[in-house]
Amino acid sequence: MASAATAKEQKVAASPESSSNSVVPVLLCLTLVGAAAANVFMAKRIRYMMPPPKQARWQPADDLRAAQRAAAKRKYDMAWAEREEQERAAAAAQKAAQEAQLRREREYRALRDEMERIRRTATHRRQGLATSEARRRGSAPPHGIALLPPSVALALRALGFESLSGVTEASVKRAYLAKAQELHPDKHRHCVESEAARRRSEERFKEVAEAYQHLLEHYFNVNTTAATTTATSATNSAAAAATTGNQWWSLRTHPPPPTGTAATLCSLAWLAWAVAVIGGCALLFHLPPWQYAAFVTAAFALSAAIPDPGTAPWPTYAHLCLPIIAAKGLHAGGAWACSLIYWAFVLLPVLDALVGVDTFNHARAVYATLAERRAFRVTTCIFPLVEVALLLWSFREVATRELTVAEAVGYSVSVGVYAGGFGILIAHELLHRNTKFERLLGRIIIALMCYGHFNVEHNHGHHRTVATPEDPATARFGESFWSFLPRCVVNSFRSAVTIENARLRAEGLPWHHNEVYRYGVVSATVAVLVAALFGRAALYMFLGQSLMGIILFESVNYLEHYGLERREVSPGKYESVGVEHSWDSPFRLSNMCLFKLQRHADHHIAAGKRYQLLLAQKDAPQLPCGYPGSILLAFVPPAWFRVMDPRIHALRARHPGRVWRFGPACDGVSAAGSSAAGDSAAGGYAAGAPVQKSKDA
Repeated sequence: MASAATAKEQKVAASPESSSNSVVPVLLCLTLVGAAAANVFMAKRIRYMMPPPKQARWQPADDLRAAQRAAAKRKYDMAWAEREEQERAAAAAQKAAQEAQLRREREYRALRDEMERIRRTATHRRQGLATSEARRRGSAPPHGIALLPPSVALALRALGFESLSGVTEASVKRAYLAKAQELHPDKHRHCVESEAARRRSEERFKEVAEAYQHLLEHYFNVNTTAATTTATSATNSAAAAATTGNQWWSLRTHPPPPTGTAATLCSLAWLAWAVAVIGGCALLFHLPPWQYAAFVTAAFALSAAIPDPGTAPWPTYAHLCLPIIAAKGLHAGGAWACSLIYWAFVLLPVLDALVGVDTFNHARAVYATLAERRAFRVTTCIFPLVEVALLLWSFREVATRELTVAEAVGYSVSVGVYAGGFGILIAHELLHRNTKFERLLGRIIIALMCYGHFNVEHNHGHHRTVATPEDPATARFGESFWSFLPRCVVNSFRSAVTIENARLRAEGLPWHHNEVYRYGVVSATVAVLVAALFGRAALYMFLGQSLMGIILFESVNYLEHYGLERREVSPGKYESVGVEHSWDSPFRLSNMCLFKLQRHADHHIAAGKRYQLLLAQKDAPQLPCGYPGSILLAFVPPAWFRVMDPRIHALRARHPGRVWRFGPACDGVSAAGSSAAGDSAAGGYAAGAPVQKSKDA
């Protein structure tokens, strides 16, 4: 019984615990279900109560760039339309002026005929009265200047004539040129004189000019004047012929390039050509020198067979093969160390004549597209990397190789053609740009060439004073290159320092902010590092390539503006820069290699244009050959004068009666160029007035 009661008690005690253990999972499940239902209910309630989220505005970067391109295109179109409108207005004004000039000339001829008739009648009457009076008094009759009208007599005396013996149009012209060149204000600009003396000189100069004009109008008869007008017209026609395409030393003139699909195929052909030239120069490095030179010649000659649409940037990448050619020359040794000299001054002048000239200009829409193509910028921006790599490799080779003096000098000159000549050419392009990155690359190049003042003087001096006596980079008529070189280098440095000092005074900055001095410090630091790391031979090579680059660049300066002058409209003020103040050269191959620098007239009209946008100005004076051939001529002054002086005479013959600061006026000289320099009776050098040199020359 006791055991049964104990078991019953245990069962009763265990029953609540077992029931509670079964209830807990149920409660947990109910709690979780309730929480989930409440969560769902509250989420729906909150979503319905809250306002819908606003969609964030988002604009892709491509759309932004497209908008920027569209804005740039609209701006370019507006500028181009404005320029076209200005050109049309200028053409209309020029046509109206020509018609008015023709009308005035007709009226003038009629009036001149009447005045000549009246003058002859008055002269005969005066001569008869004077003779009668002399006979009445019993003295000899008057003769000479006393019989002329007072104004004509005064004009003749102003030119130095005291009698009518030897008074011809040619002798009057000679006397006028002699007096004008003696009294010209530019001749006394740098003289130490008082302001009153300079004013008297200017007044006498004007009196001489007015006397000469008065004699032309009122003394010489109709036949002489008509003959003079006819000769002037013939001279202008000959001058126009002397500066057009028939005077280019070229075997062909390229027709307008293809358009559309054909232009695209031409662009691909140029890409293949550039890859073949650069890759071939690298892959065929092992060939013997003569075979290698034959490949380079054939590759560049092949460019004549590819039409140039003007929209392909790939031809300008050909400069990347030049460091390889220079390295091949050093590897071959001997006379081949000057490999780039042969390429620049033997191969290019010959191929220029074979490839021919190209004067085609694209339509406005094409240039708007070219302005945005980045491939044209890449070829200039990668040059500093290639230049630094070439210089470092050259320094190591010169320091470690056993080179003769001739090989070292030849290779330094060869490197100077690329790192110096091409370097400052590309620096010129980069320093005219408006982006900081491109200007920085240009400054690096000119610092490596030890010619840092070029940045200051060229942009702030040369473009403002070109073709004036104040510009050190404009060659005077009759000035040889070897006289121009030291004058230009020294005076360009002085001009740059003066410009920078004026800027520092205006901004209130100390002297050490002068950019010219900073460039000098950078170049000196580079020279010291080269000497410390690679030795004295590398230093000599660095200085030699800089010297070669300076000579090549200043030779280009010499031929770009030789003998061209801007007219002084008032003391210290000159006419605007035009296409007639720069020599152009439309040779296609050298333009392709030199980034169209030979379209120099358009560059001076719009200095901010990128090289692919420059236009061929047909009204600009034309060089007979490309820059490489012209540089060779400039190095030999007699050859240069023989070729260029007749062209100067032809250009100046377009402006009869104008007095030039340097050289002859060339009135009435035919463009066939005979003895224009010695025929003073036809308007050559005035008697007693040789070619004038500037004070700095």
